[in-house]
Amino acid sequence: MSYEELNLNELYGPNFQGDFNPHMRNIREGTEWREKHHCHDCLKTPSRKCYGLETLHFAFCIAPIEVDGKEVICGTRFKVKSDGGCAQHPYNHGYNLIFKEALRGKSLSPEAKEGTQKEEPVTQEVSEDKEPKHYTHYVEKNQKTAWKRKDEKAARVPTKTVRKQKPAPTVKDVTKARRK
Repeated sequence: MSYEELNLNELYGPNFQGDFNPHMRNIREGTEWREKHHCHDCLKTPSRKCYGLETLHFAFCIAPIEVDGKEVICGTRFKVKSDGGCAQHPYNHGYNLIFKEALRGKSLSPEAKEGTQKEEPVTQEVSEDKEPKHYTHYVEKNQKTAWKRKDEKAARVPTKTVRKQKPAPTVKDVTKARRK
């Protein structure tokens, strides 16, 4: 599957078809940006062309989320050339790789062919010997070593005193000088 075969109308849903508003903030909800921004790539008002596979200045996040028990796309607009992608579903978590690879002109990787991946929660195992100690331990430690930190600090050097400068001439002063 190459990126030319992607059907954006199918990916984005009915709000992308027909009378499309390029200032849309979320394609799924149909919400619009309050302030209209220009496209940073073509330096013009965004148009449908900015969302096309030929240019890919913008895209809508196609990561699956659950709303009212249904799985739908996130739909948030993001800049494809950005380092992270969608704020909630970044590239490094495996989301929206279709757009990133299509922009680079590469054939789609297996992860991108799936379209999106479900994010798996990161589990961190804590061993007993590395378990953080209670807060009172840190308070006691800080009280014992506080005097060391005070002694180690360098003495403050007084700042050099500077004479006050004369105030800048006003317009009135300049005009008086010119008359003389």
